[in-house]
Amino acid sequence: MSQSTRINRSAADAWSQLVKSGALDIDGRDKEFAETVCKMLDPTAADLADALAKATTDQLIKVFFRALQPFSEMYREILRFFKTAGAKYGRDQWRIGITDEHLELSDFEDFLRMWDGVPGEIDVPAVGQEDFGVVWLAWEAYPQLGNLANRAAREPAELGIADVDQWLIDYRSGQINPLPLSVLSKQQDAGFRELAAMVATVHESLVAFSQNRAVLRSQFDWQTLKGSDAFSVNHLAFLDTDNWLGTAVAGLALTDGIAPENRNRIGRVLRNTLDGLPTRKLNASVSLNDLDRFLSLPVWQKRHEIYAVWVFSEMAVAANEHDLEIHHDQGRIAFEFREARLATVTSARPPIDMITERRSPVANPVGAGRTANVQPDFGIWARDPGSERCVLVVEVKHYKRTEKRSFSEVMTDYAAAHPDARIVLVNYGPIGDILDRISLSATGRCTTIEHLTALNRTAREEFRESVRKVIGRPVRAALVIGGTTRAKSAVAVDVSRSMAPVLSDPRFISALAAIAVTPRASEILPIDRRVHTAISVDGAVERLRCIQGDINALEGPVTELLGTYEEVIVFTDRDGLNDLSALKSASKEFADGGFFQVTVCRPEST
Repeated sequence: MSQSTRINRSAADAWSQLVKSGALDIDGRDKEFAETVCKMLDPTAADLADALAKATTDQLIKVFFRALQPFSEMYREILRFFKTAGAKYGRDQWRIGITDEHLELSDFEDFLRMWDGVPGEIDVPAVGQEDFGVVWLAWEAYPQLGNLANRAAREPAELGIADVDQWLIDYRSGQINPLPLSVLSKQQDAGFRELAAMVATVHESLVAFSQNRAVLRSQFDWQTLKGSDAFSVNHLAFLDTDNWLGTAVAGLALTDGIAPENRNRIGRVLRNTLDGLPTRKLNASVSLNDLDRFLSLPVWQKRHEIYAVWVFSEMAVAANEHDLEIHHDQGRIAFEFREARLATVTSARPPIDMITERRSPVANPVGAGRTANVQPDFGIWARDPGSERCVLVVEVKHYKRTEKRSFSEVMTDYAAAHPDARIVLVNYGPIGDILDRISLSATGRCTTIEHLTALNRTAREEFRESVRKVIGRPVRAALVIGGTTRAKSAVAVDVSRSMAPVLSDPRFISALAAIAVTPRASEILPIDRRVHTAISVDGAVERLRCIQGDINALEGPVTELLGTYEEVIVFTDRDGLNDLSALKSASKEFADGGFFQVTVCRPEST
């Protein structure tokens, strides 16, 4: 009989099969996955073997499926990112190169098609720990209801709904009984429906462990709370200290009898938090053979490497307000142990490159295995005129346990190699307090983000913000005169005080009119020691004369403009010409040296 079809007579037997099918490294990078399964099966178990001994095969299968949820959402996010990129580039297919292999988008689609086809008794929003506060926020939208719901969960307070009042009496006495089904069945409106699903899931998760609230609260562990699943007994025990379930049940019961406008106010709060979230399946109808098929798919076998691909997609999404160019070779994007330029943020100033596996020298590295270089997973490099400068390093770990010494050594060496860069260490699992192991001179540039998963929206936003900070706001070239594409060449006019006679000279007006034509930018850029607000080509001369100019120090402003345009044509006087002498330029003299037209080109990055 084949491995995938043989009968497993115990949960331990089934677990062994799953470990082999999924190539689980339960003593290494998959250690916390095994611990998650253990906690879901029995939070009081001494270890996984103890939990498996007490569990049925069916319980293990359902728990294992739940533990796969973060991976399924990671695959979904990657697929969504590349589908969006495909729409931009007119490309239906991408290939993701990983360690001399490649994955097609269809590989992700196969996993998700199987996942979405698994029926569950209830689909609950994939909320994070922070989302459970929506109950109190929603009830505050109608304070009269909120006050009564909060009070009824803590002390005797009749709602006038017999089955709910009896349930609350038992709840306040420390017992969690079956939910009043009438409360949940009436919640069909958007927002209320999702909250009812959360209530049902919390209730089932709690009573599966114990109906005694005191026993539940004994499981609360503050030290491990941050990394706990939102529906773990640990987190739900924490919520129970604030009577979450009782408050939610009482509030839902009360919403059925309030005026429509008040119910709508509450509904808006619920929808603002719960709309658009992915869903988790509760009590999925899945078999051991189903799990075997999931674990045999390429995207599972390469899950650790794919995690880095997902982190890159998060970096790219952080730049979603920008113009992002993805670099590929006929649809193939390389995530391999060699340098590759993955994307360029062309609307950043200066332009920004996202580069993987770029090697940089470092003196006296402290990390084991490093001798003279560092090679971070990702770097964000600014294209300064004539050079490149690393402004952000992202190192990706897929450890389920913290490795404080190696983590701190990585950050120390990267900070030394890239003195102008922020260093961000992200991990699928915990990191812990490691910054105190790093020198004070570097600590201020170092950030750690632990539990960075597709379901952890708080960590995802923290990571995206770290990327946005170094990329900055988008700066885009003006459109070409009379066109719809971005210009590569712009005209700048020196408006410093010494230029006042030139701005009234008919020869300048003629020269400006001759040069400010297609394909140059449709805006004129006034400059002195800074770049002033751009003005339209039409009527530019009159508006240039109205600007109260300062001294001319043109090198800085022109260098800034070269971040946006490949070429800047500057009208200036002899003082300005001298200011631009350090830049690669060519000049043309007008009016016997009265003013000059200086063409400055962007230097090539090295």
